[in-house]
Amino acid sequence: MAIPREPTRYLGESWDEFVDVTDRAPADGERLWAPAVDVRETQRTYYLEADLPGMTGSDVDVRVEGDRLVLTGGKEEKREEKEEGYIMRERYARRFSRRFRLPSDVNKDKIEAEFKDGVLTVKMPRSGDGAEAKGKSIKVKSG
Repeated sequence: MAIPREPTRYLGESWDEFVDVTDRAPADGERLWAPAVDVRETQRTYYLEADLPGMTGSDVDVRVEGDRLVLTGGKEEKREEKEEGYIMRERYARRFSRRFRLPSDVNKDKIEAEFKDGVLTVKMPRSGDGAEAKGKSIKVKSG
């Protein structure tokens, strides 16, 4: 069986709207990474789930900017290794920033976010009327 050249075309038009539009270079001493993200939909709601191991809800910022859902966050990590009397220490900030274009039928005023067991879940109800909000910060609930 051959793999289609555009496998996402079978996922429907809604999936095509959730395009990651991140364009950011890491700062000095910073490691930029992109957390794994799944997006699914039901008749009434879109769900975005991001794996953020080692982080807490307070390490993450979720907001809406125009027609974009913006996920940012990070954590300073420390690692110490001992080998034959030598100590090596590595410190770096692990940061991420991802932006997703929202489908036009998302009710931006009712977006909710929850963080539990290393997974951020963003619940985006469909409005059905195409109403748009200019921007909004979303409080991340720890569960």
